[in-house]
Order: sequence, then C-alpha cells, then structure tokens
Amino acid sequence: ERPRLKARMQSPLKIRVLGVDYCASSGLVVCGDQSGNIMAFRHQDGRDPDVPLDLAILMDRQHGMEAVSFLRCEGSGVVLSGGRDAKMYTYEVRGDAEGAALCPVGIHVEKHVTAIEDKVELGGRGTYVAGFQSSDFLVWNAEDNCQVIKIRCGGWRRPHSLFVEGGVGATFAHLKDHVIHVQRLISGDGEVPQGSEPSDLSNTVTPGFHGLEIHSTQILPTSRLGKPGDTFLAITGAEDGLVRFSEWGPDGETGHFKVHSSGIVGECVAGT
Repeated sequence: ERPRLKARMQSPLKIRVLGVDYCASSGLVVCGDQSGNIMAFRHQDGRDPDVPLDLAILMDRQHGMEAVSFLRCEGSGVVLSGGRDAKMYTYEVRGDAEGAALCPVGIHVEKHVTAIEDKVELGGRGTYVAGFQSSDFLVWNAEDNCQVIKIRCGGWRRPHSLFVEGGVGATFAHLKDHVIHVQRLISGDGEVPQGSEPSDLSNTVTPGFHGLEIHSTQILPTSRLGKPGDTFLAITGAEDGLVRFSEWGPDGETGHFKVHSSGIVGECVAGT
C-alpha cells in the first residue's frame, strides 16, 4: 500500500519546522521550528487531508532564538521539547476541544551540551542527553553527571543525523571529508538489537565514569570506612578533569560486581 497524505499543516510564521510529533491523547500535532517557536495543530479524523489543520497553540520563542531540535509526546498529555539553547522543557496539555494549552511544568538545563539534539534512553540505565559542544558530538549522562561518548564531527552545522531507538540506543551519522561516518550507541549491558552488528562503541555507555582517559585509580575496601560487607570504593582521576568515586558491590542475580553509587569528589582545570 502506498503512503497516503493524512494531514497538512502550515506555520503562520513561515519558518522551517524541524521537529514534529503527534499527541494521541489530546489529538494535537506538535511542531517546533528553527527559530525557537512551538506550535500545535488540532487533528480531526475524517477531515479532508488537503485542508490545512487549524492552529490551536502558538508559543513564541520558547527556546529563545535557537532551533527546536526535537519534540516528543510521551503519553498522558506530556510533551517534551529540546533545543539548541541547551534546554529541555516538559509540558502538560491542558484544556479541551474548544481550547488547549501547553503548560510548562519542568525545565532541565544541560550546560555540558550547548546544542541538544535529543534525549536518549539506553536499556533503562537513566537519562542521557545527546547533542553538540562546539565541534564535538557528545552523549552526556544527566543523572551521574559524566560524559560517556565524544565524537569529533565538526559541529551541528555539518550534515548529520541522530536516530533514537527507544530504550535500546541510538545511531549517529555525520558527513566528514566527503565520507558518511555511522556510529551506533547501544546499551552498556552489551545487548545488540537483532540484525545489528556490534560497533566500536558497544559497552561504552556505562553510568558513573569519565568517558575520557583515566590516569589514576585508587581502590579502597569500604570496611576501612566502617561499612560491613564485601564492597569496595574506587577513586578515579581522568582527562576530563574530574575526580570521581564509585562504590562497587556484588550483584545478587549475576554474581558480578556492579556500581551501587557514584559521584564527583572534585574538579581540576586540567586532567587529573
């Protein structure tokens, strides 16, 4: 069956739209453009697809003057937007068929990723923010506050594409030196989706570590800190200038050691 036109929308601002998603619970098609504006159109079943949808919501400069890089409807009337202003907003859709509104209920500012491309979920291991810092593409662990992937690609102005596979990983492609480079980011548990080949980045996304070269490591049994059990504490210093701690202990299911907690001890301008 050939694809059929379902709906047509026209931005009243006549600015290029970069992100689109459909919110089934509210019947809204939410869009974001390259100048930071967010708009929503009311979708009605049975409507002539050649007739443009009615504009229901217009939020002017929600991401300042920077592009809205992605929009995602996450169910139950919750909408997420991210932009090249290093901000991610969470909204609730409120109202009825006569009038609807996107009400901001949360904001996350990621200073380490100045141009956000998307939020990535990897195997239930927390929230990762993917985007650009200067000429590099980064994946940043927003919960453990550490960099896990860094790819020198020339920045977001170079042709690029990021495809997010919910809960599994993501694929990043960029054009450099007339060659398309494709790299796959998968969950740190080593599971590769069926039909895919492991890449050089497999098993790299692990919460609680540096993402850059580690120069020094100190291992201490937690018994020295007055804690019972067979856990140990690892203190690491790396090229990213951070001194981190991570507490390791046995996993009752697999018998392997895993990280129970981690954090930052201190930070230096140069590598530690």
